[in-house]
Amino acid sequence: MSKQSRESRVINGIWVISEGFTLYAFIKCVAQAQIINALLSALTLLFLAIPRLLEHRLPIRLHPAVHVLVMCFTSGPLLGDVYQFYYLIPWWDLLLHLQSGFLAALAGYYLTDGLDWPNRHHSTALHHTLALTTALAVGVVWEFLEYGGDCLLPTDMQQATLVSSIHSYRLGSDTGEVGHIRQIQSVLINGSTPAWGSAYLDIGLHDTMTDLLSGAAGALSYSLLQDLTRRRRPWVEILPQPEQAAKPGPKPGAPPAVTASTGSFTDSGPQTHNKWHARRGDRPGC
Repeated sequence: MSKQSRESRVINGIWVISEGFTLYAFIKCVAQAQIINALLSALTLLFLAIPRLLEHRLPIRLHPAVHVLVMCFTSGPLLGDVYQFYYLIPWWDLLLHLQSGFLAALAGYYLTDGLDWPNRHHSTALHHTLALTTALAVGVVWEFLEYGGDCLLPTDMQQATLVSSIHSYRLGSDTGEVGHIRQIQSVLINGSTPAWGSAYLDIGLHDTMTDLLSGAAGALSYSLLQDLTRRRRPWVEILPQPEQAAKPGPKPGAPPAVTASTGSFTDSGPQTHNKWHARRGDRPGC
């Protein structure tokens, strides 16, 4: 069995396990009337098939590591929401943003070849620049969605952070002066002390920035690995395109075609003209 066949069998096995696990989560959420988590499970079932769909529709072959990364990243939100990984593992959300930055950078790296296929020999600097900017743009758009969800719906996608100090112009005693609360001693909400004690509840700022930084770190990690492994097997292999079928030539024994403009033969034999024969008097019967 060839190495490629063994890799294909391993990837197929992991994909079947992932799909089965996600299908079980979908049935469980439907049975418990968890509509949002059921929808998340259904989307995960579809997203798990994206690498296979890309290989089927495009002339590319993905590295086995890309298949595994996509499956892990796609299953991450499902594990976080349905199985409470977001609360059991504090760094679970950062790990997902790290993976998203890595995969977005990978897509951006090959985006130049996809958009400009006839001239796909671009500089390495252009590839890395587009990889980084694509990852950053994807991270920013996702934070837009989180902010919109928190503003329009009763969600907590931008998770709050407890801070023990505040530095703000609003606390300053004069215009343009930054005021400081270096150590928060007590906090009251509607006259009551909150359960977390003497700390200020920051609404999403730290979560947003750490998410963006994690995505940027993932993009930089991909660029570094791409440089270190570029002489080995590529992350995305562009398959050669089949040559266009040659046009059929004239049938054997068929008379040579005559062009309309010059009256000359199109075969490779000697080309003559009737007026040349007329000047020489070589007409038949002369």
